[in-house]
Amino acid sequence: MHDTADEIIGHQLSTSFIDPVIIGERNAGFRARLTKRLLAIEPSGRFPDESTIELIVARRPQ
Repeated sequence: MHDTADEIIGHQLSTSFIDPVIIGERNAGFRARLTKRLLAIEPSGRFPDESTIELIVARRPQ
């Protein structure tokens, strides 16, 4: 599975750390700079999604 630069940026903007409301007018500049840097790393614009999901299931003894 691969992510695009837009998907990576969208994920970053969905966090409270880089909330679009907080960065306000700098949003367009942020998107442009991050897109440029990501494409400098991987010109195809396709980035492997190496995330993992872990789940711990537990229950209390009865």
